Amino acid sequence: MYIGHFDGACQPNPGELGLGACIIDENGVEVAAVSAYREFGTNNQAEYLSLILLLKSSIKLGVRELKCFGDSDLIIKQVTGTFQASQKFLPYLTEIGKLAPRFSSLSFHWVRREENVRADQLSKMGLDSKSVRPFVHINAFESTRPHEAPLKINETPYSQPSKLNRVRYLGNYLISIQERQNVAVLDVKSMQCSCVDFKKKMSCKHTEVALPIRHTLMRPTCKA
Repeated sequence: MYIGHFDGACQPNPGELGLGACIIDENGVEVAAVSAYREFGTNNQAEYLSLILLLKSSIKLGVRELKCFGDSDLIIKQVTGTFQASQKFLPYLTEIGKLAPRFSSLSFHWVRREENVRADQLSKMGLDSKSVRPFVHINAFESTRPHEAPLKINETPYSQPSKLNRVRYLGNYLISIQERQNVAVLDVKSMQCSCVDFKKKMSCKHTEVALPIRHTLMRPTCKA
């Protein structure tokens, strides 16, 4: 059974939205986390979209049994049927209903905000990123797009004296860079990275690794 946490950020309300979700395996290890951005909406819409993002990410990773945790009492009660949802939320509930059969076991639970810190952090990263395409941190899975063949450059360790020794192409100009047990995801088009250092300083060691890859991918003859 996997554990999923989701949270949404809204600044102001209504305003820009940040979406965040993470997936934790049976051993308590975070195997993946996702951040994304939407230009406008309400705080409740941010929560619903984050939950949908969690479900879609879990499906991509092949997760079949999932417990979802969120700190919005309203959303949890609407999803479980305890509260009746208003008309404006029905499209989100319909989407969740379409995704639910992809799981053999799926449940939704409320947690206090202090127990949902990681998802809150990811939603704020999404708000800061201004990228509608999700940034995916992949720890236990090498790619969320297994059907896409990796480029040859991704199989070659870089010569830098660090443990940044596995780079893979995920498609749509996204690469994953493995460092020990952690993986950062970087958009070589915008040169934005999912790691904490980039969020703080707007630069990181991963961007240095990505530069030669960017030159290759951005050539007119190279299609991502």
